[in-house]
Amino acid sequence: MSYIRSFLPWIVFAAIPNWRIGAAAALVLTLAVLIHHTRIGQSMGDQVIELVSAGYFAVVLVISSVALHAAFHHYAGATGTGVLAVMAWAGLAAHRPFTLSIARRQTPKEIWHAPGFLRANTVITTVWAAAFTVSAVLSAILQAENAGSVAGIIVRVAGFVLPILFTRQYTASRARAPHPQSSS
Repeated sequence: MSYIRSFLPWIVFAAIPNWRIGAAAALVLTLAVLIHHTRIGQSMGDQVIELVSAGYFAVVLVISSVALHAAFHHYAGATGTGVLAVMAWAGLAAHRPFTLSIARRQTPKEIWHAPGFLRANTVITTVWAAAFTVSAVLSAILQAENAGSVAGIIVRVAGFVLPILFTRQYTASRARAPHPQSSS
């Protein structure tokens, strides 16, 4: 469930209609997660989501402070989800799915280098990347069409909840598989 902790700031940001308050709350949560993960010994290199999140929320707060009426605030949610999509797709392109660092928190070290472990994380990260991409595009379209903040919130929250549900189901089905995890 540590992936929920990593994405909680984004869920909070998506759920709070006021972009300044949402970004401030999300940055505080992100910093708390970074501190927690650092205290339990996780390297900064394994905290890609947290570092990207902290950077994004800090930029949003700066923009909201210097350009109070910037048009950016209308697209802050879509842009944030787009940033996560780029992060996820870039990790896949580099053969380093972002879910690897999260999965390693819950998996014995002897499995980390198994081909099935990388394959499973590639599948899971692909689902997350696709969900982020769809969420970003739909959020931008909804905002451009003035469809209201509630529809945007629903789309962005669904962009996290659906891959969380997929991840839980996929990992549970792999755990029940008759073959050993390390050789899958």
